[in-house]
Amino acid sequence: MNTLYSIVFTLTVLAGVLWGLVGLGGFLGRNLNIVSMITRTHTVLEYVIYVVFGIAAVVYVWISSRQ
Repeated sequence: MNTLYSIVFTLTVLAGVLWGLVGLGGFLGRNLNIVSMITRTHTVLEYVIYVVFGIAAVVYVWISSRQ
């Protein structure tokens, strides 16, 4: 369980930083969406990455609520 917790915690923090950059980019009038920059035109891959981040966040909350 400790390994799973570490993985989902890392993914959740990474997702938070990435969404923070998207929001900051909105204020600055720039595109700071790192996931979009990495995947380029592969929008399906981008959506898969966001779904993985979402699942990681749900699992993180679930694990945290059981401790």
